[in-house]
Amino acid sequence: MRKLTTRKGVELLVPEKGEKHPNAGRPKGSKNVMTRALKDAIVRGAAESKHAKDNGGGLVGYAIYLANERPDLFVRLLAKLLPLQEKERAQAAKESMKPAAYRTAAKVHAAPIARGVAVRKVDRTIGTQSSNVIDGPFKRQDVDDTDDDVA
Repeated sequence: MRKLTTRKGVELLVPEKGEKHPNAGRPKGSKNVMTRALKDAIVRGAAESKHAKDNGGGLVGYAIYLANERPDLFVRLLAKLLPLQEKERAQAAKESMKPAAYRTAAKVHAAPIARGVAVRKVDRTIGTQSSNVIDGPFKRQDVDDTDDDVA
């Protein structure tokens, strides 16, 4: 804070760039009472207007009046509401999403076998070989048992 003196001789405290005036504005966390009171008055006035009573009463009746008689105002109201609805929908979708549950390859392979599916069918479907099949250079080979020298 730095002190400045005006032409009339009044000393003022002026904050440096990035600083705030001490005790200036509404305290953090407090509600904006004027906005809430004004909003309540507007809603109450709309609900009790003659246009609302002619169209069924309440806020819905007033909204019907606006939609029929003043579509320019009604479109502005809708433009204010739609982003709020999308935000609420996105928050609801985010809260309902569960984290993905990943299973290991062994669990994927074991699940159908536990239900009674044959191991060979599971291996063919998944494209793997079960752990009881020997794989490698000593793998079983088909041998021709016919004797070419016998005849």
